Amino acid sequence: AGDGGVILRTSNGGHSWAQQTSGTTSNINHLYFRGVRQGWAVGDDGLLLRTTNGGSTWISNSSGTSLNLRGISAGTDSLVVAVGDLGTVLRSADGGQSWGAQLSNTIRNLRSVSVPDGTNGWAVGQDGRVVRTQDGGASWTEQIVASGTPELRGVRFVDENRGWAVGTGGSILRTQNGGDSWSSINSGTTADLESVSFVSNPEG
Repeated sequence: AGDGGVILRTSNGGHSWAQQTSGTTSNINHLYFRGVRQGWAVGDDGLLLRTTNGGSTWISNSSGTSLNLRGISAGTDSLVVAVGDLGTVLRSADGGQSWGAQLSNTIRNLRSVSVPDGTNGWAVGQDGRVVRTQDGGASWTEQIVASGTPELRGVRFVDENRGWAVGTGGSILRTQNGGDSWSSINSGTTADLESVSFVSNPEG
């Protein structure tokens, strides 16, 4: 997914791709699927899309904001969280049909969110900000990261304890205690890192 509302789909392991009708020309900043049928997309100007048929059709839902949305994640089929500029956090408890704004306790731009279950979640962004929820996205608190941490652009938790965040200057951070403390890992590059994903434990 990307600029101009483009969404591409493959059904053969990536050997070929076909463009889907997204119904928007706004830039799409992030796409998240839970299983093969249920998915969500977020983008510029508060764009929120969802699909229940593997992307064959996309439904636009009101986000209640005109700010750019940067990341989205689903902890269950019902619980979905989206994040964006100026500390925006949106929460849905019905699979993305309706959304409510939540207090994030930061005004920094949030770039990515990871919700591994129905209770816990983390969002990361500008100036190395990390915020956490322990009640399914209803409330958020800031976690302390080392001074001078660069902008974080991607985060992925595989459970309530183990997570990784990546960002500018090749930065990679890891936590094994739910974000109470983070350690820096040498990535071997100074290029900006935009996202992180794990296909299994420990492959990422």
